[in-house]
Amino acid sequence: MWLLAETTVEVLPRLCKIKYDSGISEELLFVDLANEYRLSSGQLVLEYEKVIQESVFDQLRVVRNGQLRIIFSPDLKVIIFFSLFLQLHFLNLGFGNHLIYYCNHVQDCNNNNSNNNKY
Repeated sequence: MWLLAETTVEVLPRLCKIKYDSGISEELLFVDLANEYRLSSGQLVLEYEKVIQESVFDQLRVVRNGQLRIIFSPDLKVIIFFSLFLQLHFLNLGFGNHLIYYCNHVQDCNNNNSNNNKY
């Protein structure tokens, strides 16, 4: 899936409002070390081979793996912000509540059995 978009500064507040009104509680971006080089035009290029972007909702976490390239002008203004996300995973966080309850229950049973078997 290619994500290539161009926005102006005036549109950013509306985009953020739409995103957070959709129920997203947190958005995380994890990047690997950047490969940095300059083009003959003087533009600086940062390439990240491994990028993980996570969108966290109340009961769901959406994880995207991909790559990122940022090109800066010679005076270090962003010219192009290009990302390519190849994989998409959905993690249901609602199941985690049941798993935590089950683990706590097993631990309580284990503690009760160890207290009863001390003799």
